[in-house]
Amino acid sequence: MSIKNTLETAKKLGITLKNLKTFPGHDGMEAFDADICVNGKKVLHAYDSAHGGCYEFTPIGQDYKLAREVEADLEDKIKAFPEHETVFGGRSHTTKDTLECVIGALVSNATFQKDIKRDSKKGLLLEVESGYELLKWKAGTIPNMIKKFGKDKVVALIQSEYLKTKQTILNKEYLESIGVKF
Repeated sequence: MSIKNTLETAKKLGITLKNLKTFPGHDGMEAFDADICVNGKKVLHAYDSAHGGCYEFTPIGQDYKLAREVEADLEDKIKAFPEHETVFGGRSHTTKDTLECVIGALVSNATFQKDIKRDSKKGLLLEVESGYELLKWKAGTIPNMIKKFGKDKVVALIQSEYLKTKQTILNKEYLESIGVKF
């Protein structure tokens, strides 16, 4: 599922997450706990136990009335954005975002970025529709290959693989740090 439009909505509204913690939820689903911020200010707390149903939005302080007003205000602002196309289950659909969609997209993106950081030294991370695939070598991770064969040879190998691929490389920052030119 493409979440780019939903993430763009979050960016335009200044919605971010702080103190995000993910953990195993019901039946292996990913659960989360996070603070919702608008323009850097904490406004709500979000929780999902992954048992099905809606996310729980609670106040940062004790003012539940204010929390419901903030939630309703965010929902209204999100509803003002147009419907957009998304792909789910191999089929294209038009959808309208909600606060849950935006928070879910932010959680998914944070998890995705964490995975990219974890895997960035293992090989080339190539973007695919469902995330990324890892192009790795039998010789091991990039740091191990540098130890075995030297930085220049490894950089040359990565350069040649990069020139062959038409896919977007997601770990460019790390690769540039070892000398690969894009």
